[in-house]
Amino acid sequence: MRSRWLLAGALLAAFLEACQSTEIGPLGAGETRAPDELALWDESKEWDERVSKSEARVDEPALQAYLEGVAGKVYAGMPGRTADEIRIHVMRTPFLNASASPTGTVILHSGLLARLEDEAELATLLGHELAHFVSRHSLREKRMRENALAKRRLAGGLLSIALMNPIFMEIVGSEQSESLERQLRGYSRELEREADLAGFEAMRAAGYDVRRSVRLFEAVLIDDDGAKVPDPYYWADHPSMEERAAHYRELISAASSSGGEVGSERYAAHVEKLIEANVRDDLGLARVRSSKAGVERLLARPEPSAEAYFLLGDWHRLAGDASSPALAAEAYAKAARLDPKHAAAARANGLALRGLGQNAAAAAELSRAIALDPEAADRPILEAFVRELEAPAP
Repeated sequence: MRSRWLLAGALLAAFLEACQSTEIGPLGAGETRAPDELALWDESKEWDERVSKSEARVDEPALQAYLEGVAGKVYAGMPGRTADEIRIHVMRTPFLNASASPTGTVILHSGLLARLEDEAELATLLGHELAHFVSRHSLREKRMRENALAKRRLAGGLLSIALMNPIFMEIVGSEQSESLERQLRGYSRELEREADLAGFEAMRAAGYDVRRSVRLFEAVLIDDDGAKVPDPYYWADHPSMEERAAHYRELISAASSSGGEVGSERYAAHVEKLIEANVRDDLGLARVRSSKAGVERLLARPEPSAEAYFLLGDWHRLAGDASSPALAAEAYAKAARLDPKHAAAARANGLALRGLGQNAAAAAELSRAIALDPEAADRPILEAFVRELEAPAP
């Protein structure tokens, strides 16, 4: 019996030695990084390098400068910030996500940026992600995972001892395991709430209207044709979006603040091309509702572009109801009138008119499309359609 207690004591000592402190604050001046954090930074730098060279990265200098400018304003209001350079990468994917690396690189998905409506919401998002960086949440989560693994190993060791003496089964039973899992989920919620609070205070310090902050989380509650996962914004153990939105409403109420910068028009001007690209990606994935939301955003601009009407036509084709062919043709025609050199609009309009039986108009539009883009891969097919449409009736 004594040997079993000695073995259990040795296991407990090894566990205590393996566990690392998760009470980690912002990196102070003159403080050196621990070896595990340095290793985390090395891994992160490799990942940052791959992201910066990825073909999925959106390379738009004006958008990049705008996002980094907003990030700089928010970052300036964060206590404990360091002189580390903040980098922003936009990845072209229609899904909703954002993340911050341990080295200060923030990755934003185009789908999430396309869902935001103003600069204040953007500041909320950037504030939240930068708070993860400043507070060294990656290191805290890493240590929590490692400590949890040490706990599991301890439980496994004690269980093997318990097989020699069943009384130990009460110590390492299933209830303790479930408690550990709840604890880990709670830690994730704790970190997210910390980031919510720090980001909220930073965007308020930057002069933004805090009342707009909650919409970031209200907007992402809409799982527009996305993967059927519990949370469309964070994919695993983050708090639900309903909980996050409620937390922001509490913060807004406590702030008792009104007014501040919103920046709707400025934001819309910088992300218009990004929204267009995101609608194309949504259409390619047959995401009916989310692509419609994007098209509506484009059409709400003071002077909608030809591309906006072209995408509207594509959306009507995807919707596929009884009125879709006529509505698609109408949208394509509008796009072609706004931009007479829009070859894709002329082609799509011609094909839509052909489907509606308007042969003469269809032949004219398809001929114009061929003239606008003589190198098109489907030119032989379009020419065959034109001959068919112009052939005299039997």
